[in-house]
Amino acid sequence: MATQTPKPNPKTDPVADAVESQEAAVERAIELRGKAGETYLSSYERVVLSLADSYEQAAGATKVGWVAEIAAVQADLTRGLTKAYASAARDFVSA
Repeated sequence: MATQTPKPNPKTDPVADAVESQEAAVERAIELRGKAGETYLSSYERVVLSLADSYEQAAGATKVGWVAEIAAVQADLTRGLTKAYASAARDFVSA
């Protein structure tokens, strides 16, 4: 008579438990990666936009018209690039 090996009980199978635990850990890591990326991007965006504002204000305080105008254009360019970079990076992180 052939010996039958008992089928493992899926509720107590250590391999299935380990796989399930690993899948849960991977899902949690992906979720945390997204949150960390969003936090970093938001912080980066706030800092750069704040620096652009400060730069523009400092140049405006010189009371030299052309210096203030150039600083305003540079600050606007910096703001636009920063917002575009942050938006593209958010799309990448959330994908």
